[in-house]
Amino acid sequence: MSRQYEEVRMPLAEDTMLLHPERAVLKWEGLESRSDIGQICYLRRDTSSRKRKRSTFDHTSFSCERAKVARLLVTQVSERITLGAMRPKTVYAALRVVLDFVNWADRQGLHQVLCDDKATAEAVHRYFREEREQVSLGNLNRNSVAHYQRNLLSMLREFFRNDDFCADARELRGQQEASVPTAVPNAEAQAALLAWADALFSSISTLVLDFKPYPMRVTTARGENLCLVPHPHGRSEGGDSRGLLGWNLETGVPRTRKELRTRMAEAGAKKPYQRSWAIARLTAQHLTAANEDARSPIRRSHASTAASCFAAMFLAETGVNLAQLLAMKWSPGLAASRQDASVARQKFREVKYRAGGREVTFTVSLGGSVAIRPS
Repeated sequence: MSRQYEEVRMPLAEDTMLLHPERAVLKWEGLESRSDIGQICYLRRDTSSRKRKRSTFDHTSFSCERAKVARLLVTQVSERITLGAMRPKTVYAALRVVLDFVNWADRQGLHQVLCDDKATAEAVHRYFREEREQVSLGNLNRNSVAHYQRNLLSMLREFFRNDDFCADARELRGQQEASVPTAVPNAEAQAALLAWADALFSSISTLVLDFKPYPMRVTTARGENLCLVPHPHGRSEGGDSRGLLGWNLETGVPRTRKELRTRMAEAGAKKPYQRSWAIARLTAQHLTAANEDARSPIRRSHASTAASCFAAMFLAETGVNLAQLLAMKWSPGLAASRQDASVARQKFREVKYRAGGREVTFTVSLGGSVAIRPS
């Protein structure tokens, strides 16, 4: 049989009581994926299908103990966001590892997992042993399993409030030679990124808020430039998508049908005349739509790009991490607080304001604080 579902937004609002944990499906800010934590309240279930509607549950296997566990887990992951300042994506991944472990345990008939620490520890040893065997057979990636096991132990130690939980577990270690660390960008690359972030944020803010027409020339303080044309940035087709082929990106002028026919013929298109006509028509449609509607999808798409650019500058300026930035709620009081910011130390100002019932504080340099504005 299927079961009822209730979407629970994470993190939990203050003083929220989860009345029906068996129905809970956690929704994470900024993520499309959900966490069906309520499933573990039913000891016999089939959740092998990715489609939740196809999952089945034996309602006679409902466990009150597991319902308490589910409620505690929801509180735990919520606090990882609010108190631990972790990104929702990070917490979602950690919880997913726990749910995978519990699903495995219930398939083995180990129903005391999470209800009893000793039973859970025994299950962890067996689980790790099976994963080591799968790694040795080449069915699982060693580094991925090592990462998941580390996450699982971290969650379980926090859940049982015991830092020594499963201290003797044979945890897999990642192989450094099997992974390539991301290189830290050099000073030149960092300067280029921040220059483009500043230029794009300023230009797109003007474009969107003052309803300026497309196309728009964007120039950085370093003298680099590009032409912003009316085309959504979240495309998957790449630089040769039809909407971009209609533009000369160096001049910011739409290509003529003759130019397009020539390019289509050189690219080996079967029907260059029809293709060029379709591209020219799409380009004109995008231009008209973006310049007639201040809230057009294209303008909103570019506005999201500006928000990402601002985030990059804010992170570089304040030194906070992404999770802390995402936890900072907007408040109209920020504008006034920025004007009244106090000098925290030489050449730095401290900005304080209240949002969502909490005090938010960050420090910016005197030169950089001009970017922190209500746009």
